Amino acid sequence: MGYFTSKSARSICSLKHISITAAIISSAGYATYQLREQNAIQLDQPNTVYPYPSKVRLPPKDSESINKQLREFQKTVYVNRDGIARYDFNQVPSNDPCEDDHVESVSKEIDDGNWYFWGVFDGHSGWNTSMYLRQHLVPAVVDELRETALKVRESKACPSPLSYERSLCDAFQKLDHRIVHEHVSSVFKNPKSLQNAASLLLPAISGSCALLTAYSAKSKTLQVACTGDSRAVLGERTSGGIWNAVPLSRDQTGANPDEAARLEVEHPGEIVLRNNRILGRLMPSRAFGDARFKWSRQVSERLHKEYFSAVPIPVKSPPYVTAVPEVETIKVDSKKHKFLIMASDGLWDTMSSERAVELVGQWIDSEFAENHASENTSPSTFNPLKWFHKTLPVVDGNAATHLIRNALGRKDEMVSALLTLTYPLSRRYRDDLTVTVIFFEENERT
Repeated sequence: MGYFTSKSARSICSLKHISITAAIISSAGYATYQLREQNAIQLDQPNTVYPYPSKVRLPPKDSESINKQLREFQKTVYVNRDGIARYDFNQVPSNDPCEDDHVESVSKEIDDGNWYFWGVFDGHSGWNTSMYLRQHLVPAVVDELRETALKVRESKACPSPLSYERSLCDAFQKLDHRIVHEHVSSVFKNPKSLQNAASLLLPAISGSCALLTAYSAKSKTLQVACTGDSRAVLGERTSGGIWNAVPLSRDQTGANPDEAARLEVEHPGEIVLRNNRILGRLMPSRAFGDARFKWSRQVSERLHKEYFSAVPIPVKSPPYVTAVPEVETIKVDSKKHKFLIMASDGLWDTMSSERAVELVGQWIDSEFAENHASENTSPSTFNPLKWFHKTLPVVDGNAATHLIRNALGRKDEMVSALLTLTYPLSRRYRDDLTVTVIFFEENERT
Protein backbone atom coordinates (compact mmCIF):
# COMPACT_ATOMS: atom_id res chain seq x y z
CA MET A 1 0.00 0.00 0.00
CA GLY A 2 1.41 3.42 -0.88
CA TYR A 3 0.41 6.92 0.05
CA PHE A 4 -0.56 7.86 -3.51
CA THR A 5 -1.22 4.52 -5.16
CA SER A 6 -3.48 4.49 -8.22
CA LYS A 7 -6.23 1.88 -8.00
CA SER A 8 -5.47 -1.23 -9.99
CA ALA A 9 -9.00 -1.53 -11.28
CA ARG A 10 -8.77 1.87 -12.91
CA SER A 11 -5.41 1.19 -14.44
CA ILE A 12 -5.69 -2.28 -15.95
CA CYS A 13 -7.68 -1.05 -18.94
CA SER A 14 -4.79 1.18 -20.04
CA LEU A 15 -2.16 -1.56 -20.05
CA LYS A 16 -2.35 -2.23 -23.76
CA HIS A 17 -1.14 1.32 -24.39
CA ILE A 18 2.03 0.90 -22.35
CA SER A 19 5.42 0.41 -23.92
CA ILE A 20 7.10 -2.05 -21.58
CA THR A 21 10.83 -1.58 -21.17
CA ALA A 22 13.20 -3.66 -19.09
CA ALA A 23 14.88 -1.94 -16.17
CA ILE A 24 17.86 -3.29 -14.27
CA ILE A 25 17.47 -2.88 -10.52
CA SER A 26 20.64 -2.16 -8.54
CA SER A 27 22.15 -4.57 -6.04
CA ALA A 28 20.70 -2.43 -3.23
CA GLY A 29 17.55 -4.50 -3.51
CA TYR A 30 19.48 -7.66 -2.75
CA ALA A 31 21.12 -6.04 0.27
CA THR A 32 17.69 -5.10 1.56
CA TYR A 33 16.45 -8.66 1.14
CA GLN A 34 19.45 -9.99 3.06
CA LEU A 35 18.97 -7.50 5.87
CA ARG A 36 15.31 -8.42 6.12
CA GLU A 37 15.95 -12.14 6.44
CA GLN A 38 18.86 -11.72 8.88
CA ASN A 39 16.73 -9.61 11.20
CA ALA A 40 13.64 -11.82 10.98
CA ILE A 41 12.45 -13.78 13.98
CA GLN A 42 10.68 -16.84 12.65
CA LEU A 43 7.46 -17.78 14.40
CA ASP A 44 6.99 -20.68 12.04
CA GLN A 45 8.46 -22.19 8.93
CA PRO A 46 8.89 -19.23 6.57
CA ASN A 47 6.33 -19.15 3.81
CA THR A 48 7.64 -16.20 1.85
CA VAL A 49 11.26 -16.46 0.81
CA TYR A 50 13.15 -14.03 -1.37
CA PRO A 51 16.19 -16.12 -2.32
CA TYR A 52 17.26 -14.16 -5.38
CA PRO A 53 18.48 -10.60 -5.82
CA SER A 54 16.25 -8.01 -7.42
CA LYS A 55 16.33 -8.69 -11.10
CA VAL A 56 14.67 -8.01 -14.39
CA ARG A 57 12.02 -10.64 -14.96
CA LEU A 58 11.71 -11.78 -18.53
CA PRO A 59 8.17 -11.28 -19.82
CA PRO A 60 6.19 -14.49 -19.18
CA LYS A 61 4.92 -15.11 -22.70
CA ASP A 62 3.37 -18.56 -22.40
CA SER A 63 1.14 -20.30 -19.87
CA GLU A 64 3.99 -22.27 -18.34
CA SER A 65 6.11 -19.21 -17.55
CA ILE A 66 3.05 -17.27 -16.34
CA ASN A 67 2.11 -20.07 -13.96
CA LYS A 68 5.67 -20.41 -12.68
CA GLN A 69 5.85 -16.74 -11.77
CA LEU A 70 2.30 -16.59 -10.43
CA ARG A 71 2.85 -19.62 -8.17
CA GLU A 72 6.32 -18.74 -6.93
CA PHE A 73 5.27 -18.19 -3.31
CA GLN A 74 2.06 -20.20 -3.09
CA LYS A 75 1.56 -22.66 -0.26
CA THR A 76 -1.13 -25.15 0.77
CA VAL A 77 -1.26 -26.62 4.29
CA TYR A 78 -3.61 -29.52 5.06
CA VAL A 79 -4.78 -29.38 8.68
CA ASN A 80 -7.66 -31.89 8.74
CA ARG A 81 -8.43 -31.38 12.41
CA ASP A 82 -10.09 -28.95 14.84
CA GLY A 83 -12.65 -27.97 12.21
CA ILE A 84 -10.03 -26.73 9.73
CA ALA A 85 -9.59 -28.67 6.49
CA ARG A 86 -6.76 -26.66 4.94
CA TYR A 87 -5.55 -23.19 4.15
CA ASP A 88 -4.08 -21.80 0.95
CA PHE A 89 -1.69 -18.86 0.75
CA ASN A 90 -0.08 -16.88 -2.03
CA GLN A 91 1.62 -13.54 -2.52
CA VAL A 92 2.56 -11.65 -5.68
CA PRO A 93 4.64 -8.54 -4.98
CA SER A 94 4.53 -5.26 -6.83
CA ASN A 95 6.88 -3.28 -4.60
CA ASP A 96 10.52 -4.32 -4.53
CA PRO A 97 10.93 -5.56 -1.83
CA CYS A 98 7.34 -6.55 -1.16
CA GLU A 99 5.81 -4.41 1.60
CA ASP A 100 3.17 -7.00 2.57
CA ASP A 101 3.88 -9.72 5.10
CA HIS A 102 1.93 -12.55 6.72
CA VAL A 103 1.99 -15.15 9.46
CA GLU A 104 0.37 -18.52 10.17
CA SER A 105 0.78 -19.98 13.64
CA VAL A 106 -0.71 -22.42 16.16
CA SER A 107 -0.61 -21.98 19.94
CA LYS A 108 -1.34 -24.48 22.70
CA GLU A 109 -0.63 -21.97 25.47
CA ILE A 110 -4.02 -20.24 25.88
CA ASP A 111 -6.44 -22.90 27.10
CA ASP A 112 -6.78 -26.66 26.74
CA GLY A 113 -7.33 -26.48 23.00
CA ASN A 114 -5.44 -25.31 19.93
CA TRP A 115 -5.65 -21.70 18.79
CA TYR A 116 -4.91 -20.98 15.14
CA PHE A 117 -3.76 -17.59 13.87
CA TRP A 118 -3.60 -16.19 10.35
CA GLY A 119 -2.33 -12.69 9.73
CA VAL A 120 -2.08 -10.41 6.69
CA PHE A 121 0.01 -7.26 7.12
CA ASP A 122 -0.23 -4.61 4.42
CA GLY A 123 2.79 -2.36 4.80
CA HIS A 124 3.35 1.10 3.38
CA SER A 125 6.38 3.41 3.21
CA GLY A 126 8.53 0.30 3.49
CA TRP A 127 8.32 -3.22 4.88
CA ASN A 128 9.72 -2.54 8.34
CA THR A 129 6.41 -2.35 10.22
CA SER A 130 4.81 -5.32 8.48
CA MET A 131 7.89 -7.46 9.23
CA TYR A 132 7.77 -6.35 12.87
CA LEU A 133 4.14 -7.44 13.05
CA ARG A 134 5.03 -10.85 11.63
CA GLN A 135 7.58 -11.22 14.41
CA HIS A 136 5.65 -9.84 17.36
CA LEU A 137 1.87 -9.57 16.91
CA VAL A 138 0.88 -13.21 17.47
CA PRO A 139 3.03 -13.58 20.62
CA ALA A 140 1.51 -10.36 21.98
CA VAL A 141 -2.00 -11.61 21.28
CA VAL A 142 -1.27 -15.04 22.79
CA ASP A 143 -0.03 -13.38 26.00
CA GLU A 144 -3.22 -11.33 26.35
CA LEU A 145 -5.54 -14.24 25.54
CA ARG A 146 -3.72 -16.54 27.96
CA GLU A 147 -4.01 -13.97 30.74
CA THR A 148 -7.73 -13.59 30.07
CA ALA A 149 -8.27 -17.36 30.00
CA LEU A 150 -6.38 -17.73 33.30
CA LYS A 151 -8.51 -15.09 35.01
CA VAL A 152 -11.67 -16.77 33.77
CA ARG A 153 -10.48 -20.15 34.99
CA GLU A 154 -9.66 -18.77 38.43
CA SER A 155 -13.11 -17.22 38.74
CA LYS A 156 -14.70 -20.47 37.53
CA ALA A 157 -16.63 -18.53 34.88
CA CYS A 158 -17.13 -19.16 31.19
CA PRO A 159 -14.99 -17.04 28.86
CA SER A 160 -17.04 -14.60 26.85
CA PRO A 161 -16.34 -13.49 23.27
CA LEU A 162 -16.27 -9.91 24.56
CA SER A 163 -13.44 -10.68 26.98
CA TYR A 164 -11.35 -12.14 24.17
CA GLU A 165 -12.20 -9.18 21.92
CA ARG A 166 -10.85 -6.86 24.60
CA SER A 167 -7.72 -8.98 24.80
CA LEU A 168 -7.14 -8.59 21.06
CA CYS A 169 -7.65 -4.83 21.28
CA ASP A 170 -5.27 -4.56 24.25
CA ALA A 171 -2.59 -6.58 22.44
CA PHE A 172 -2.81 -4.42 19.33
CA GLN A 173 -2.73 -1.18 21.32
CA LYS A 174 0.17 -2.21 23.57
CA LEU A 175 2.28 -3.41 20.65
CA ASP A 176 1.75 -0.17 18.73
CA HIS A 177 2.63 1.83 21.86
CA ARG A 178 5.88 -0.13 22.03
CA ILE A 179 6.63 0.62 18.37
CA VAL A 180 5.75 4.31 18.44
CA HIS A 181 6.57 5.51 21.97
CA GLU A 182 8.67 3.03 23.94
CA HIS A 183 11.22 2.69 21.17
CA VAL A 184 11.59 6.46 20.98
CA SER A 185 12.20 6.60 24.73
CA SER A 186 14.93 3.99 24.32
CA VAL A 187 16.53 6.04 21.56
CA PHE A 188 16.54 9.21 23.67
CA LYS A 189 18.07 7.30 26.61
CA ASN A 190 20.93 6.03 24.41
CA PRO A 191 21.66 8.96 22.09
CA LYS A 192 25.14 7.76 21.10
CA SER A 193 24.04 4.64 19.23
CA LEU A 194 22.78 5.65 15.80
CA GLN A 195 22.62 2.00 14.74
CA ASN A 196 20.34 1.19 17.67
CA ALA A 197 18.23 4.25 16.85
CA ALA A 198 17.82 3.16 13.24
CA SER A 199 16.69 -0.37 14.14
CA LEU A 200 14.21 0.90 16.73
CA LEU A 201 12.77 3.77 14.69
CA LEU A 202 12.19 2.03 11.36
CA PRO A 203 8.97 0.17 12.41
CA ALA A 204 7.60 3.48 13.69
CA ILE A 205 8.53 5.55 10.64
CA SER A 206 6.91 3.18 8.16
CA GLY A 207 3.44 1.75 8.71
CA SER A 208 1.22 -1.26 8.23
CA CYS A 209 -2.38 -2.34 8.33
CA ALA A 210 -3.05 -5.58 10.21
CA LEU A 211 -5.70 -8.24 9.72
CA LEU A 212 -5.51 -11.07 12.23
CA THR A 213 -7.86 -14.04 12.60
CA ALA A 214 -7.82 -16.06 15.81
CA TYR A 215 -9.65 -19.41 15.77
CA SER A 216 -10.34 -21.42 18.91
CA ALA A 217 -10.54 -25.16 18.24
CA LYS A 218 -12.32 -25.59 21.57
CA SER A 219 -15.20 -23.19 20.88
CA LYS A 220 -15.07 -23.26 17.04
CA THR A 221 -15.12 -19.47 17.18
CA LEU A 222 -13.47 -17.03 14.77
CA GLN A 223 -12.38 -13.62 15.97
CA VAL A 224 -11.21 -11.26 13.25
CA ALA A 225 -9.32 -8.14 14.32
CA CYS A 226 -8.88 -5.47 11.65
CA THR A 227 -6.68 -2.38 11.78
CA GLY A 228 -6.70 -0.66 8.38
CA ASP A 229 -8.21 -1.62 5.03
CA SER A 230 -7.27 -5.23 4.53
CA ARG A 231 -10.43 -7.30 4.51
CA ALA A 232 -11.86 -10.60 5.75
CA VAL A 233 -14.99 -12.13 4.22
CA LEU A 234 -16.72 -15.40 5.07
CA GLY A 235 -18.06 -17.63 2.30
CA GLU A 236 -21.49 -18.87 3.36
CA ARG A 237 -23.75 -21.22 1.43
CA THR A 238 -27.44 -21.13 2.23
CA SER A 239 -29.75 -24.15 2.27
CA GLY A 240 -31.05 -22.94 -1.09
CA GLY A 241 -27.61 -23.21 -2.65
CA ILE A 242 -26.89 -19.46 -2.77
CA TRP A 243 -23.47 -18.07 -1.91
CA ASN A 244 -23.39 -15.17 0.54
CA ALA A 245 -20.40 -12.97 1.31
CA VAL A 246 -20.47 -12.28 5.05
CA PRO A 247 -18.19 -9.33 5.93
CA LEU A 248 -16.03 -9.85 9.01
CA SER A 249 -14.22 -6.51 8.76
CA ARG A 250 -14.80 -2.97 7.58
CA ASP A 251 -12.36 -0.89 5.57
CA GLN A 252 -11.01 1.75 7.93
CA THR A 253 -10.30 4.79 5.77
CA GLY A 254 -11.54 8.34 5.57
CA ALA A 255 -14.15 7.15 3.08
CA ASN A 256 -15.82 5.18 5.89
CA PRO A 257 -18.46 7.54 7.40
CA ASP A 258 -18.01 6.02 10.86
CA GLU A 259 -14.27 6.61 10.76
CA ALA A 260 -14.80 10.16 9.52
CA ALA A 261 -17.23 10.81 12.39
CA ARG A 262 -14.80 9.34 14.92
CA LEU A 263 -12.00 11.61 13.75
CA GLU A 264 -14.27 14.63 13.89
CA VAL A 265 -15.21 13.87 17.51
CA GLU A 266 -11.62 13.21 18.54
CA HIS A 267 -10.26 16.36 16.85
CA PRO A 268 -12.91 19.08 17.15
CA GLY A 269 -12.28 22.17 15.09
CA GLU A 270 -9.63 20.50 12.91
CA ILE A 271 -9.89 19.43 9.30
CA VAL A 272 -8.32 16.00 9.65
CA LEU A 273 -9.55 14.48 6.36
CA ARG A 274 -8.53 15.95 3.03
CA ASN A 275 -9.52 13.95 -0.02
CA ASN A 276 -10.46 11.18 2.44
CA ARG A 277 -6.85 10.96 3.62
CA ILE A 278 -5.48 11.67 7.09
CA LEU A 279 -4.10 15.22 6.89
CA GLY A 280 -4.23 14.77 3.12
CA ARG A 281 -1.53 12.08 3.23
CA LEU A 282 -2.45 8.66 4.62
CA MET A 283 -5.30 6.51 3.32
CA PRO A 284 -5.97 4.13 6.26
CA SER A 285 -7.33 5.79 9.38
CA ARG A 286 -6.04 2.93 11.55
CA ALA A 287 -2.56 1.44 11.29
CA PHE A 288 0.50 0.33 13.19
CA GLY A 289 3.48 2.65 13.03
CA ASP A 290 2.92 5.81 10.95
CA ALA A 291 4.35 7.63 13.94
CA ARG A 292 4.43 11.03 12.23
CA PHE A 293 0.66 11.03 12.76
CA LYS A 294 1.06 9.99 16.43
CA TRP A 295 4.14 11.74 17.80
CA SER A 296 3.98 15.21 19.31
CA ARG A 297 5.54 17.96 17.25
CA GLN A 298 8.41 18.19 19.77
CA VAL A 299 9.28 14.51 19.41
CA SER A 300 9.09 14.64 15.61
CA GLU A 301 11.32 17.72 15.43
CA ARG A 302 13.95 16.21 17.73
CA LEU A 303 14.01 12.93 15.83
CA HIS A 304 14.28 14.78 12.53
CA LYS A 305 17.14 16.91 13.81
CA GLU A 306 19.14 14.26 15.64
CA TYR A 307 18.17 10.96 14.00
CA PHE A 308 16.33 9.62 10.95
CA SER A 309 12.73 10.82 10.98
CA ALA A 310 11.22 12.67 8.02
CA VAL A 311 10.34 16.35 8.08
CA PRO A 312 7.60 16.78 10.70
CA ILE A 313 4.07 17.29 9.45
CA PRO A 314 1.90 20.01 11.02
CA VAL A 315 0.01 18.43 13.92
CA LYS A 316 -2.23 20.02 16.55
CA SER A 317 -3.75 17.16 18.53
CA PRO A 318 -2.06 13.83 17.75
CA PRO A 319 -2.59 10.95 17.49
CA TYR A 320 -4.64 11.07 14.29
CA VAL A 321 -4.18 7.35 13.57
CA THR A 322 -4.84 4.46 15.94
CA ALA A 323 -3.91 0.78 15.88
CA VAL A 324 -6.91 -0.27 17.97
CA PRO A 325 -8.76 -2.83 15.84
CA GLU A 326 -12.40 -3.49 15.25
CA VAL A 327 -13.14 -7.11 16.18
CA GLU A 328 -15.85 -9.35 14.75
CA THR A 329 -16.71 -12.67 16.41
CA ILE A 330 -18.60 -15.55 14.81
CA LYS A 331 -19.06 -19.20 15.73
CA VAL A 332 -18.29 -21.39 12.74
CA ASP A 333 -21.19 -23.49 11.51
CA SER A 334 -19.48 -25.74 9.00
CA LYS A 335 -22.82 -26.75 7.46
CA LYS A 336 -23.03 -23.29 5.92
CA HIS A 337 -19.70 -21.56 6.61
CA LYS A 338 -17.31 -23.01 4.06
CA PHE A 339 -14.27 -20.73 3.91
CA LEU A 340 -12.72 -17.43 5.01
CA ILE A 341 -10.85 -15.10 2.66
CA MET A 342 -8.24 -12.75 4.11
CA ALA A 343 -6.44 -10.37 1.78
CA SER A 344 -4.60 -7.08 1.57
CA ASP A 345 -6.29 -4.29 -0.34
CA GLY A 346 -4.37 -5.19 -3.48
CA LEU A 347 -7.07 -7.83 -4.04
CA TRP A 348 -10.02 -5.66 -3.04
CA ASP A 349 -8.91 -2.87 -5.40
CA THR A 350 -9.82 -5.24 -8.24
CA MET A 351 -12.91 -7.09 -7.04
CA SER A 352 -15.78 -6.97 -4.57
CA SER A 353 -16.20 -9.30 -1.60
CA GLU A 354 -19.11 -10.94 -3.43
CA ARG A 355 -16.97 -11.61 -6.49
CA ALA A 356 -14.19 -13.13 -4.38
CA VAL A 357 -16.63 -15.49 -2.67
CA GLU A 358 -18.08 -16.44 -6.06
CA LEU A 359 -14.60 -17.24 -7.39
CA VAL A 360 -13.69 -19.45 -4.44
CA GLY A 361 -17.05 -21.18 -4.82
CA GLN A 362 -16.17 -21.82 -8.44
CA TRP A 363 -12.78 -23.14 -7.36
CA ILE A 364 -14.38 -25.55 -4.87
CA ASP A 365 -16.65 -26.91 -7.58
CA SER A 366 -13.81 -27.48 -10.03
CA GLU A 367 -12.57 -30.98 -10.73
CA PHE A 368 -9.04 -29.60 -10.74
CA ALA A 369 -9.26 -28.60 -7.07
CA GLU A 370 -10.87 -31.94 -6.16
CA ASN A 371 -8.14 -33.90 -7.89
CA HIS A 372 -5.50 -32.01 -5.88
CA ALA A 373 -6.84 -32.85 -2.44
CA SER A 374 -4.30 -34.40 -0.10
CA GLU A 375 -4.05 -38.16 0.00
CA ASN A 376 -5.32 -38.07 3.59
CA THR A 377 -8.37 -35.98 2.73
CA SER A 378 -11.46 -37.74 1.49
CA PRO A 379 -13.58 -36.11 -1.24
CA SER A 380 -16.43 -35.76 1.25
CA THR A 381 -14.21 -33.70 3.53
CA PHE A 382 -12.53 -31.56 0.93
CA ASN A 383 -15.24 -31.15 -1.68
CA PRO A 384 -18.52 -32.39 -0.18
CA LEU A 385 -20.85 -30.79 -2.72
CA LYS A 386 -20.86 -29.47 -6.23
CA TRP A 387 -21.49 -26.02 -4.89
CA PHE A 388 -21.22 -23.73 -7.85
CA HIS A 389 -21.97 -23.90 -11.55
CA LYS A 390 -18.71 -23.64 -13.44
CA THR A 391 -18.55 -20.69 -15.80
CA LEU A 392 -14.81 -20.13 -16.15
CA PRO A 393 -11.96 -22.63 -16.33
CA VAL A 394 -10.00 -23.22 -13.12
CA VAL A 395 -6.32 -23.99 -13.61
CA ASP A 396 -4.92 -23.55 -10.09
CA GLY A 397 -4.91 -26.12 -7.30
CA ASN A 398 -4.43 -23.28 -4.83
CA ALA A 399 -7.47 -21.09 -4.11
CA ALA A 400 -5.38 -18.03 -3.22
CA THR A 401 -3.60 -18.28 -6.57
CA HIS A 402 -6.99 -18.61 -8.29
CA LEU A 403 -8.07 -15.31 -6.71
CA ILE A 404 -4.82 -13.55 -7.59
CA ARG A 405 -4.99 -14.77 -11.21
CA ASN A 406 -8.46 -13.26 -11.52
CA ALA A 407 -7.31 -10.06 -9.81
CA LEU A 408 -4.67 -9.72 -12.52
CA GLY A 409 -7.20 -10.09 -15.33
CA ARG A 410 -7.40 -13.92 -15.60
CA LYS A 411 -6.47 -14.08 -19.30
CA ASP A 412 -2.87 -14.98 -20.03
CA GLU A 413 -2.30 -11.82 -22.09
CA MET A 414 -3.35 -9.52 -19.25
CA VAL A 415 -1.67 -11.51 -16.48
CA SER A 416 1.57 -11.62 -18.48
CA ALA A 417 1.51 -7.86 -19.04
CA LEU A 418 0.93 -7.07 -15.37
CA LEU A 419 3.61 -9.49 -14.18
CA THR A 420 6.07 -8.06 -16.68
CA LEU A 421 5.82 -4.55 -15.21
CA THR A 422 8.63 -4.03 -12.69
CA TYR A 423 8.81 -1.69 -9.72
CA PRO A 424 8.29 1.27 -9.56
CA LEU A 425 6.18 1.34 -12.75
CA SER A 426 4.16 -1.65 -11.54
CA ARG A 427 2.79 0.38 -8.63
CA ARG A 428 0.66 2.42 -11.02
CA TYR A 429 -1.22 -0.67 -12.10
CA ARG A 430 -1.21 -3.17 -9.23
CA ASP A 431 -0.49 -3.32 -5.52
CA ASP A 432 1.21 -6.07 -3.56
CA LEU A 433 -1.22 -8.99 -3.43
CA THR A 434 -1.38 -11.19 -0.33
CA VAL A 435 -4.21 -13.72 0.04
CA THR A 436 -5.02 -16.49 2.53
CA VAL A 437 -8.07 -18.75 2.15
CA ILE A 438 -9.05 -20.97 5.10
CA PHE A 439 -11.40 -23.90 4.47
CA PHE A 440 -13.55 -25.31 7.25
CA GLU A 441 -13.96 -29.06 7.69
CA GLU A 442 -17.54 -30.27 7.67
CA ASN A 443 -17.00 -33.91 8.61
CA GLU A 444 -14.64 -33.73 11.54
CA ARG A 445 -12.66 -36.76 12.56
CA THR A 446 -13.29 -38.11 16.02
